[in-house]
Amino acid sequence: MLAPVAALTAAVAAVFFAVVVLDLLFKALLPRGAGIFKVMSLPGWIAVGTVGLLAALLGPGAGYVGELPPHAVLGAVLFFWSGCIVYIEARSLFSRGYSLRVLVDLFDSGGSAEAASLKDQYGDGMGIEGILDKRLESISRLGLLRFDGEWVGPLTEHGKILAVLGGGMRRLLKLQQVG
Repeated sequence: MLAPVAALTAAVAAVFFAVVVLDLLFKALLPRGAGIFKVMSLPGWIAVGTVGLLAALLGPGAGYVGELPPHAVLGAVLFFWSGCIVYIEARSLFSRGYSLRVLVDLFDSGGSAEAASLKDQYGDGMGIEGILDKRLESISRLGLLRFDGEWVGPLTEHGKILAVLGGGMRRLLKLQQVG
């Protein structure tokens, strides 16, 4: 029974590694919106990885893995998705974490800077106001609130629902500060 489990673990690890490498490669090598790869964001790679994993587990030549019961295959797919969620969260933390961003910006400026200069250079020179404007525009495009560049609000019905759900999750997880 150990050989099928080892083969299953190897298949999950290989597909997960492929998804991460493809995601990082296409982000590094292709400009935004380059041809067909504009639609291949991380969720797209995860979907392709899921199909590839299922093909490896259930397709011809599955070897030891083909002998596993269906619940083991389901477990492998769920294990793969769990790894993908951890990758997404880690990527989000490193790309959007406010505190980490401040440390990186401070390091890039030689280790110390005036607070006003750091605020102006925050977010690759967008500054705190630029970052907030960008987020408000994105939230507005999603149809969660109205934003005209000067005035924010009111929340749309979908925005109200997400605000209530988000506030509930903050209370449930006992998060006092977010961002």
